[in-house]
Amino acid sequence: PNLDVIVSSGDQMIAGAYRAARAKGVEDDIRMFGNGCTFEAKRDILADKIYACAVYVPRTEARVAADLMIRAARGANIANRSIDPLRYSPIGPIGTKANIAKFQPEFRS
Repeated sequence: PNLDVIVSSGDQMIAGAYRAARAKGVEDDIRMFGNGCTFEAKRDILADKIYACAVYVPRTEARVAADLMIRAARGANIANRSIDPLRYSPIGPIGTKANIAKFQPEFRS
């Protein structure tokens, strides 16, 4: 098929899509977008294998959630009970070659 973009809900799937595209010799013709910004995705973005990834910060989210739960258990009134993970991303919602060097991944594929 005439394919020029692949978007996935996980960096792991993009890694597989890249391997399949490379096997067919079309990896340079397809922009690939993952989800998670794992250690492997950062490496692959810097190596021009994939184009971008949506940022996840699961360890940071867990730390913030644990802190909120501890404070609530100690009697604090927690007004905001949601966590905006992008608040903790130094590069915003999307990692690309232009900004991924500033991002520290929090998990592996």
